[in-house]
Amino acid sequence: RSRSRRNAARPVSADVLADAERFPKLRQLNLDFTALVSRQLAAFATALGAEGASSLEVLGLDDYFYLPSGEATEGIVALANALSSGHLSRLTSLRVAREDFHVNDAFKPFTQGLASGKASCLRTLELSLYHRPCDEGMETLAEAIREG
Repeated sequence: RSRSRRNAARPVSADVLADAERFPKLRQLNLDFTALVSRQLAAFATALGAEGASSLEVLGLDDYFYLPSGEATEGIVALANALSSGHLSRLTSLRVAREDFHVNDAFKPFTQGLASGKASCLRTLELSLYHRPCDEGMETLAEAIREG
């Protein structure tokens, strides 16, 4: 296999990801380059918010693929809801690189989820923004950092 084919993103089944409690002792989950479309991320994040992954400490979602202009931001909004649900209370590190931050102002609800304080153990936050984010989202994030 060529190197580029070996490292290419492969689709992930939303059904597998939607059952967050399938691995109750899971501490680290790296979903980098899995080509999750917004609805798949939404299914996974909704499961995290509803059932939680009580032991999850590290979550990686680096997946910077091109989203069609009509693609919804339901995945980022669902991730924001999961962060504010309290079911990710042990999360210490979150890495997110998604193109959908710039679609339909998804960055603001995401930062509001972070600012909720429900992921109080969060020590490391890595965000890769490929387009200029919503100013309100940056203000929300800055305010949350100031308030500690």
